Amino acid sequence: MGDYNTRQAAVAFGIFVHCGLGWPLCQPAFAAEGGTSAYLKGYKDFLSGVLPTAPGVYVRNDVIYYSGNIDATVTGGQVRLELSQWSLSNLFSATFVTPGSVLGGTYAFGAIVPVTKAEVKIGIDTSRGNLSSSDSVFNLDDLILNPVMLGWNSGNFHWMALVSIAVPTASYNKNNIANTGLNYWSVQPQFSITYFEPEMGLDVSAGLIYVINTENHATNYRTGDLFHLDWAVGRQLNPTWKIGVVGYLMEQVTGDSGAGATLGSDKASVWALGPAATYSFEVNDMPLSVLAKWTHEFAARNTFRGDTASAAISFKF
Repeated sequence: MGDYNTRQAAVAFGIFVHCGLGWPLCQPAFAAEGGTSAYLKGYKDFLSGVLPTAPGVYVRNDVIYYSGNIDATVTGGQVRLELSQWSLSNLFSATFVTPGSVLGGTYAFGAIVPVTKAEVKIGIDTSRGNLSSSDSVFNLDDLILNPVMLGWNSGNFHWMALVSIAVPTASYNKNNIANTGLNYWSVQPQFSITYFEPEMGLDVSAGLIYVINTENHATNYRTGDLFHLDWAVGRQLNPTWKIGVVGYLMEQVTGDSGAGATLGSDKASVWALGPAATYSFEVNDMPLSVLAKWTHEFAARNTFRGDTASAAISFKF
């Protein structure tokens, strides 16, 4: 495989798939309020440490489906039992890579606007039958801002640091079972690194994310800090195809607190693993990349367990 084509695919695709943009997808769980991390689990995968050096506007659109269940959680200050959910989300993100540099690294900034359709059902089996109720929502999620994104590279190594801020701009009602908004701020410092060997097409990437949450004043609930590890190992078969394996870990670092944390300060933890592939091509001399991946959650403790299927298309203006 040609060194130029492989490097070109790496740079073009890196920002599309791995700007490290967090996203509050509606995913109920036991420990965090409503089970939602303001960072979307497993969003980083191939080339997560690569930030392109060419100035421009890089656009990515994701469609993500999630389905899973849990025994108990707290939403709106109430304990919910036997909860199941599916959600279909569209995520539009734009990243502006500037010609300037900070600390010797390329400087970029961006924003992300997500929309989610979700349906949540709670059901309890009793001696008198099944007592159940459901709720659905179709609305904007909280806006995510990325004011600082810095990228560096040296040989086959690429690394990137950024800060994401989840802004509680979406509609929120504490009496609803399903909400797309979190109703609290979140700050997410992130660091990603990639080793990309162009001759073999080997890509080994990982992203570290720490999520710091403020209190939801409507429910007097503060979700504890969360640590995320996203990783990917892939092989560039040719300038068009890459295949590999992706996975993630979410680990709650501090317990929940506040009067609304009625289930106590138990901490959440979950792993996930699955296949992924990318397809790169051109339309009217414009490079485009398509990503598809599926992950299955396991070893869940005090949290939701389910499956995620997603597809994304990316391009540069």
